[in-house]
Amino acid sequence: LVIHGGESHAISSRLPTSGTVRALVFFVRFNDVVFSPQGCHQGPHQSWPDTLFALPEWADDLIDETAKPPYTPGSISDFFHQMSNGKFHLIGDIHSFKTDSSFAYWESQGRGALNKEIINQFDAMIDYSGYDADDNGEVDLIIFIYRFWKGNFPGFSGSGIANLGFTSSVFHDGVEIKGGGMGGIGSGITRHNSTNLCYARQLAVPKTKSELLRRHCPRFQ
Repeated sequence: LVIHGGESHAISSRLPTSGTVRALVFFVRFNDVVFSPQGCHQGPHQSWPDTLFALPEWADDLIDETAKPPYTPGSISDFFHQMSNGKFHLIGDIHSFKTDSSFAYWESQGRGALNKEIINQFDAMIDYSGYDADDNGEVDLIIFIYRFWKGNFPGFSGSGIANLGFTSSVFHDGVEIKGGGMGGIGSGITRHNSTNLCYARQLAVPKTKSELLRRHCPRFQ
């Protein structure tokens, strides 16, 4: 979601409260992280095992791909469809990414640098203009879900944050992707240590909801 912190917003730059918005979801893991969840995180539909190169088995339960309710129970799509009395459809396309460099390298570079790197690498495969529902020239929502990020993101103590972490915008396919760095709000959200569906869904729904509140409620802007 594209929000300019501290600025007033024209109606054309806001997401709708009805209709359909398509998000991009990236599941990200590091090539040298071998941590495997234990205990209650185990099980094919709960964990994101280190042995999986691509997606956790629960990835499809996080968000639906098409705007055709009924949606997967408990998914982000289901949540917003219910909360809008069937008027708003938040759907998404899921992709996976495994880094070539180590976790230590990307920790030193920062999550914003890695998020931007992923966006740029997928440019050849993704038409980003298809993720601008209101045709305002800005991508609506990108969700980055990291399997593991040791500790917290630098400078932030929570399990996720409602921006992408880079300061200068990225431009692909005629649309802008805002990072929201330096305390601003960008074109999406970032979640870390998401080894199971519950962790990923708990962050993605509240953070996505907070983006909508910031757009439509002046006191959140």
